[in-house]
Amino acid sequence: MLRFESKKWHFFAESPTSILKREFIKFCYLYIDSVSEMKVSEFLVIGRKDINFTYVKESDDKRNFLLAKEYLEKNKLEKIFFDFRKFIGNYKNKEIDPVKKLIKIWQELCPILLYTYYTERILTEKFQKTTKNKKYFERLLEENGKLREHLAKIGYNQYNKIYPYLIKKYKDFKEPDYCLLAELFSGRILSVGEIKRRKKFFVSLSDKNKISIYTGLAAKAFLAKEKFRKIAIDKKVKEIKGLVAYSGEVTGKVVIIKKLTDFKKDVRDKILVTPRTIIEYIPYLKKIKAIVTDIGGINSHAAISAREFKIPCIVDTKIASQVLRDGDLINVDAQQGIIRRMK
Repeated sequence: MLRFESKKWHFFAESPTSILKREFIKFCYLYIDSVSEMKVSEFLVIGRKDINFTYVKESDDKRNFLLAKEYLEKNKLEKIFFDFRKFIGNYKNKEIDPVKKLIKIWQELCPILLYTYYTERILTEKFQKTTKNKKYFERLLEENGKLREHLAKIGYNQYNKIYPYLIKKYKDFKEPDYCLLAELFSGRILSVGEIKRRKKFFVSLSDKNKISIYTGLAAKAFLAKEKFRKIAIDKKVKEIKGLVAYSGEVTGKVVIIKKLTDFKKDVRDKILVTPRTIIEYIPYLKKIKAIVTDIGGINSHAAISAREFKIPCIVDTKIASQVLRDGDLINVDAQQGIIRRMK
């Protein structure tokens, strides 16, 4: 699936995520104002076959980025990190119902996760451009990365723990992964046709009060109204550039992974090329030679995992998983941040 872009919307992430899982993840975007001065007024998802592209309003993104820049320039980040760690350590969730408990975790704790993405962007920019205070920025990036990884494990592990309960509780729904929370809570069972349409292509728009979901012609009409267009990609490109997350150089064959079920492929001693990695990929990352991702920074899950397993890693290539194919022979130069097609 090609990525869409619009001047009104800032592309934020591409994830192998179901509609149901995204229903919880959206809270960390929409409730970022509960933990900071940042704000996300609306959250947009374009999805197909369990691959979701997420967006926030361009105006919100610019404001949040400028706030992150201001926090850094006024030397507030260390204090903010300290306050976040203290808040997480003292956090208590008194909800008994597992689903409500999970919602609260994503509303109250996980917005800090989104905050770390903005902090990473400004810190990475400073780290790459300045020759002074390298160790200071490196230390802040490390703190930011640890904070993100800790929160990601809390949020995603809690979802994975509660998921069997969700499936059991809403057993009357044939495929709850394609349902909105409001539909599950109200008992509104979707038709087979609607589930098929959502699997094929959907657009959802959320704020704190409501969510709208569009399929088929309605989804295309919504994207046209918001002035989205498909990004043209040169699939014959010989070199792909990205950001070095862990240095090294290897040559090997590509294995494309876009969702968890793709790991039925043989990944041993291959170069994993993916839009992004998620926590559920960890058992497989021990077997590969290198990681290449479309998105992410040096605090991304892929970068942190690569440093842990000491394998070369290039992130933020924008296009790698869309132009490379299974079996392609490539050279990953994670000194220069370049992926080269060998043949």
